[in-house]
Amino acid sequence: MSKRPDKRPTLTEVIELLEDGVLRQETKLEGPGHLVLSLNTRKGPVRILSLGGDLEHSFGQVGIGSDKLPVAPVAVAVDAEFNIYASVFEYRSGEAATNIIRKFSPEGQPLLSFGRYGMNPGEFLYPVAIAASGWGQLYILDGESHTVQRYSMDGEYLGKFGGRGTGLGQFDDPRAIVAGADGRVYVLDYGNRRVQRFGPDGEFIQRYSFKLRPDNSELRLLDGIGKQADSIFPWSAQDDFPGLIRMKAGGHTSGP
Repeated sequence: MSKRPDKRPTLTEVIELLEDGVLRQETKLEGPGHLVLSLNTRKGPVRILSLGGDLEHSFGQVGIGSDKLPVAPVAVAVDAEFNIYASVFEYRSGEAATNIIRKFSPEGQPLLSFGRYGMNPGEFLYPVAIAASGWGQLYILDGESHTVQRYSMDGEYLGKFGGRGTGLGQFDDPRAIVAGADGRVYVLDYGNRRVQRFGPDGEFIQRYSFKLRPDNSELRLLDGIGKQADSIFPWSAQDDFPGLIRMKAGGHTSGP
């Protein structure tokens, strides 16, 4: 798949290829170098593709019944054992959703589920993103409660952090979460125009705040260490984070 955005297929084109059976079907997720995504389709909404765009596996069926998903997942993540986690949210007719977070084997077999609608520990309003860490914790970002809940890989509740606000460690319209190779957790705090960095148990470490310059298309770094838009943003000059971060705001992208 091309690295140039104008050369990549659109989501509609990918869906058409999947539905037409053009992409290759294999058995399961067996290793790194795959793309796991959720499509708004009734049959096989969870799709596993190679980086070249070949369909290697799909599973799940949207419908009514204990063996079906009520809706296509909102978010998906994969752990070090290649198990797949999905947030499956539905709230209608005044009935609270249950089994919001679901874990599947690499073959797509259900392993466990947990979480219901609500604001108590272990409950969710709208889980928009999931991150499965390499150190044995699952992080679930709730876009409505503005919090991150921590779980073991077996669904045991461990705690939460965040809350709505503009202060350090608080969020406004959070949209994405990543468990980094450096043992840290990064949250895209969209409403506050920043990325926040946390320790594995949710302790605040640093923020990386940006503002779009009014006179041009550059992103201006308000704090943290980095360079202007359309260039590489290392997390910190002293950090041991082995990778680099890609920032995007309003169609303006920076980083590899």
